[in-house]
Amino acid sequence: MVKSIEHINEYILSGRADKLIAEAESFHEKQYQKLINEITENSDVYKVICIAGPSSSGKTIFTNTLMRKIRAQGMDSMVISMDNYFIDKSKIEPDEFGKYDFESVDIIDTELFNSQINSLICGEKVHLSEYSFFSGKKKFGKNAVSLGKNGIIFIEGIHALNYDTLFSGMDKKNMYGIYISPEDSYKGDGGYILQPHQIRLIRRVVRDSCYRNCGISGTLNMWDSVRVGEYKYIYPYRKNAQFCFNSSLEYELPVLKK
Repeated sequence: MVKSIEHINEYILSGRADKLIAEAESFHEKQYQKLINEITENSDVYKVICIAGPSSSGKTIFTNTLMRKIRAQGMDSMVISMDNYFIDKSKIEPDEFGKYDFESVDIIDTELFNSQINSLICGEKVHLSEYSFFSGKKKFGKNAVSLGKNGIIFIEGIHALNYDTLFSGMDKKNMYGIYISPEDSYKGDGGYILQPHQIRLIRRVVRDSCYRNCGISGTLNMWDSVRVGEYKYIYPYRKNAQFCFNSSLEYELPVLKK
């Protein structure tokens, strides 16, 4: 949907920013409720909820919010981020331009990932993998975790819907796929349209700068390869999703501007 930046400004200048926020949050809440109903009504079938989408679509926040809502229904659950299964940066080969392809599924330690997911489903205790973006290395959590008998595992990452590569030996009927991405565009002065992928770039600049030890120039330098990776590694697997979540928030542009 194409929305208007002028419309956002009207809300703010007229002192109705709270209403703008409430409407956007209500839009998300309605989507969450549909998902919760689908998952809880089929809790005997779905054991793994796979959440994927292009960079900075809101996967992590969405996944943790959905997990909390599912737990409120009395169901045991945990979140596993695929970012924690990157191989050590020292083992990643740069391309001919000296750049690292962090979008490739090849930098995921799929053997370790499969082993830990299957162990959790079987009720075993696991020391989960943890990856540090500052050191470029992974380690294992000190405390072992396990999943309750009727628990659900939420897996989030750009490759989470690539079932054939990541979930060898797992019954696909026990998996529920969710694709998440901002879908709204914004029309600005002079008819300029701010596209969803540009919204994601703004989000990523903020995220990388605050949480991933990567300055603005670093994010911009890798953005072209990120976009190429989306068409190669993410969009082809959108077909595996049973639900598409629109993560657009109409009030986020003024927030991100700050």
